Amino acid sequence: MSKTLVNVFGWVPVVGTSIKVAYVSKRALEIANGTKMDFSDAAEHGVELETQINEFATAAYEEHLKPEVDAFGLPGFVTDKASAKAIDIISSQLKKKYTSKVS
Repeated sequence: MSKTLVNVFGWVPVVGTSIKVAYVSKRALEIANGTKMDFSDAAEHGVELETQINEFATAAYEEHLKPEVDAFGLPGFVTDKASAKAIDIISSQLKKKYTSKVS
């Protein structure tokens, strides 16, 4: 999904919303893949690790993706779903990075 598709088809009622949500998911994956997280001193396991990664994912979403999502002007329930999915994508990718570094 490129920003061009969002710009061209974003006005279409159902299709535009779907394209915008797909774009948010793609950007979340890009952010997660581009994020550098230092796992060298990561002694946390279980709940502590989960909490740390979720807080980092939320902060990354707020910093990098939230302004774009707000600019789309999506309805509140769609914004909530898209942001929850984006945070979930970022945190799951960070967990994959952590497990690959530790193992």
